[in-house]
Amino acid sequence: MQSKISFFNKTIFFKNLTQYWLIELGYTVLNLLMMPVVILSYISEYGRYYDVNGQEYANTINMNIKDTIAGNTNCLLAVVMGILMAVALFHYMYNNRSSNMIHAFPVTRCELYFTNIITGIVMLILPIIITASISAPIIVNYSTEGLRLLAYWVLFEIMYSLFFFGLAVFVGMFTGQTIGALVFYGIFNLMYVGVATIIKGIEAFFGYGLSAESPDVNYPLFPLYYLIENTGINSNYTYDDTGLSSYSIEIVGVKTGIAFAVVGLILLIVAYVVYIKRQLETVGDWITVSWAKPFFRWGIGIGGGTISALIITSLFATDSEIVFVIEMFICSIIYFMLAQMLILKSFKIKKQSLIEGCACALVFSIIFIVADSCGYWRENYIPDSSEIEAVCIRGGYLDNNIVLKNNPEAALEFHENCLVAKGELEGASSENSFNMDLVYLMKDGKVVRRSYLLPEGNEAAENIFKELQTAINEPEIVLESLCTEYYKDNTITSMSCSVRDGDGMVPKDVSEKNYKEVYDAVIKDIEDGNIVLINDLEDYINNSGDDTYANYLSINFHLTKPTVTNDSLYYDNSRYLSDAYASIQLNPDCKNTIEALIDVGVLADESDIVKWSDVTSEY
Repeated sequence: MQSKISFFNKTIFFKNLTQYWLIELGYTVLNLLMMPVVILSYISEYGRYYDVNGQEYANTINMNIKDTIAGNTNCLLAVVMGILMAVALFHYMYNNRSSNMIHAFPVTRCELYFTNIITGIVMLILPIIITASISAPIIVNYSTEGLRLLAYWVLFEIMYSLFFFGLAVFVGMFTGQTIGALVFYGIFNLMYVGVATIIKGIEAFFGYGLSAESPDVNYPLFPLYYLIENTGINSNYTYDDTGLSSYSIEIVGVKTGIAFAVVGLILLIVAYVVYIKRQLETVGDWITVSWAKPFFRWGIGIGGGTISALIITSLFATDSEIVFVIEMFICSIIYFMLAQMLILKSFKIKKQSLIEGCACALVFSIIFIVADSCGYWRENYIPDSSEIEAVCIRGGYLDNNIVLKNNPEAALEFHENCLVAKGELEGASSENSFNMDLVYLMKDGKVVRRSYLLPEGNEAAENIFKELQTAINEPEIVLESLCTEYYKDNTITSMSCSVRDGDGMVPKDVSEKNYKEVYDAVIKDIEDGNIVLINDLEDYINNSGDDTYANYLSINFHLTKPTVTNDSLYYDNSRYLSDAYASIQLNPDCKNTIEALIDVGVLADESDIVKWSDVTSEY
């Protein structure tokens, strides 16, 4: 009689359920607290302030229900529950006695594995179904759309669970320790960020002008962030001067979620292959699969060696590539040996391992040298003006980030001049110096960052700065940067001027009816060259000193059309915002603006324009 292959064992399945019911209960309670309990609290709370039979109450509850569902549609719980469930169901693989005992039962590995997998999937999905079943009767009385969103919530949570459970089981098959499973799970989730950060750090450390920018984490290899950003239910709010003007719900990334769920199932299949071939005597080992051990040794050696070399180089304030390569070579060997000790569970190092460690360090050192040489083009890359959507110039004491959209040539010329004077600027040292940062937003959505140090007293730096100053202070550029390209049609939402009050400076609001008069005066002063973006080099470096003026006119705009603003580009790479801000340092040359501020009663006379030396405490 031909034996049949079984993929499920009912006894083991129910034993798992009874053994880990506390995990199931905790997960269920947590979901209930985050969904139906929160919704019920909203219903009770708003019932105190609104007529429960009124339309305003119904609209408020409806919106809060949808917000609650949208807010709970994320993969954070799935990340934790995935590894928790995997470690619990396969805990016997991390204990020698349990492993020998359970594999001595008349149960095949195939039957044991798939029974555990089915148990895990059931225990991950069941709390989601229970939560939806309890929430649905509550939601249906207040929001029909909420039921549709609840169905999407169930779908997304199941997809998240399948992926992270699959990843956790896959990772767990490569180690014989519980701690190892947790560590490797974290490494697999954060590996892309770590590698990208190291690469960016090395580039910024040795590349002239290259900025230590954060890597783009919105990438599938960083699943936690990628799923949060690109899948789920989003609440979209739009506000105007009267408050909330529109509200909508958007379902995003269903296909992406399905793709990740499929990847999770594929990982479960691969994990099964590893499990079938896994040796029982590897319990307790950091790495249980022979072919994975070199990846572990080399990965630890290269990663640990690079990070340690960067730290040592930073501490000793040297930017020599040769010193870095030597440090990296030595540290890589050390970390390689430590990884090998973990694998062998012994402090003894064989000659063969030492040779392999040296080979690892040598190979990576060569790769670094080649990459550093090939990276020379990165230092000398200057974007083409036709490919630039906007460029931001920012310095240490600039009152406003300077944004150029229609006139990027000034920034490009500054960029080119810094590269030409690299030899004179890179080796110069000065107590008084500052960085000028360039942030290019390209039309294809990419962002290019550069940062150049300009030391005081350096002839090349002074010449470069003067050329930038002349180009940037052109009236059309000042208008565009301070007030955006829509400066003629912007709506001013607030305006204030800092004035002296005793020992300090305090903001004094301009009346709304006087916005236009003051704003027209500001534009006139800009057109006349009385308001500039960059002062002289010495004034710029010492801009926080006592000889600079303390009065600032602050203006908030609501833009005619969303655009790149002076803060949005530099800080978060946003393409478009609907609001902008300008801070204008006043001086006696701003005669039109000062006269307008006197006319509207904000300033008494011209003597109200004071220097910081006249103010004993900072505002």
